[in-house]
Amino acid sequence: MRSIPDNALARAVDVDIDDAGVVFGRRGYVKALDITNITASYTIQKGSSFIVADGYLYRVDAGLNLHQLCPSTATHFCDYGRVLFTNDGHRVRDDVVYNLYIPDPQETSVALVAGVGNWPAGQYAAVVTYQDSNGLEGPTGPPTTINIVEGQCVNIRPPTEHEGFTSTVYMTEANGTVYFSPTGRVIDDNLLVSDAFPQGVDEIAWYNSSLYLAIPQNGYTVIMYSFPFRYHIFDSLEHYFIVPGEVRAMHGALGGLVICTDSAIYGYDGTILKVLAEYGVPPGSSILHQPDSEDVYIYTYNGICSYPDFKNLTEEKCSFPSGSEVATAMFIRDGIEQFIVLTDGLGEAYNARF
Repeated sequence: MRSIPDNALARAVDVDIDDAGVVFGRRGYVKALDITNITASYTIQKGSSFIVADGYLYRVDAGLNLHQLCPSTATHFCDYGRVLFTNDGHRVRDDVVYNLYIPDPQETSVALVAGVGNWPAGQYAAVVTYQDSNGLEGPTGPPTTINIVEGQCVNIRPPTEHEGFTSTVYMTEANGTVYFSPTGRVIDDNLLVSDAFPQGVDEIAWYNSSLYLAIPQNGYTVIMYSFPFRYHIFDSLEHYFIVPGEVRAMHGALGGLVICTDSAIYGYDGTILKVLAEYGVPPGSSILHQPDSEDVYIYTYNGICSYPDFKNLTEEKCSFPSGSEVATAMFIRDGIEQFIVLTDGLGEAYNARF
C-alpha cells in the first residue's frame, strides 16, 4: 500500500482510500443470500435490515436468514430508533407489525334515534372510532347530533362493522362538549374529525416526532404530517404543505426535514420551506443517514451532497454521469466509512471535464 497526494488520483478501480490518502486493494465478496424479485430494501439506524420480495416484508437477521413479517407492497421506508415505518402503512418493532390503516368513519357516522326514556332534555352528540387488535384507535367522522325532550332517551344504532376491528361510540352529555365512552373514558381530542393514514403514499419520513407522507398529484406533491407520536392520525385541512414537482426522497435530520424532488432540494424546519439547491435527484433510493448520526447523504443530479448545513461534496472533485435511476448504501469496512452509489451510468456528468 502507499499514499498519494491530494488531487493526484484521476481514476481508481476496486480500491479504497482512507483519510490519509493510503490506497487499499478492495476485498472481494461471495454470494451469501439468494432471493429473487426484491422490490425494496432498507436498514434502520439500529442495524436491522428489511426487504420486500414477492409481495412480503421480511426482516433479515445477522445470519442472513429471512423472517416473514407481513404482506407488503412497500417501496419506501423510514425509521426511528428500532422502529420501521413503510409507505404502505405498516409500523414494525421487534417483529411485531402494526397496521397504520384504521377504518375511517368519515362516511359512516354513528346513527342516533330518539326513544322513550328518562334522559335530561337537550342536544346530544356522538362519534365512533375503530380499534385494531393491538389497541390502536383511529379517527372519528363528523359528530352526529340529536335533540330530545323530556321523557325521551337516545338509542344508538350499531356502527358499520369492519373485519378485524372493534368500534367504540363516544357521546356527550346533554348540551355537553366532552365525549365519553360507555365506560366513562374521555376521547383523545386528536381523534375528533381527523383523517386516517391516506392511500397513495409515495415517500415517507420521520421528523420532529411525526410521520411525513408525500402524496404525488399532477405536477406537485402534497406532504401531510401526522399528529406527534400518533403516526396513524392526520389532519388534511391543516397538517400539510405543497411542494412543486415530484418528491423522490425525504429524510429527517437535526437541522430539519430534507425534501428532494426531480428538480430541486428543500429544507423544512417545521415552519419554513427553503430551497437548498436548484437541482434534484434521480428516481430510486437517493438518500440515507450516516451511521450513528442524524446527518444524511444525498445522491443528486449534481453529485453527492450532505445535510444539514447543505453542501455539495463532489462538484469540484469528481465528474460522473448521474444515471437514470439510483440505489445507495452506507457501511463501514476496514475502518473506512463508505457511501456506495449504484446507477445504470446513463447520461453525461453536469460538470464533465474535456
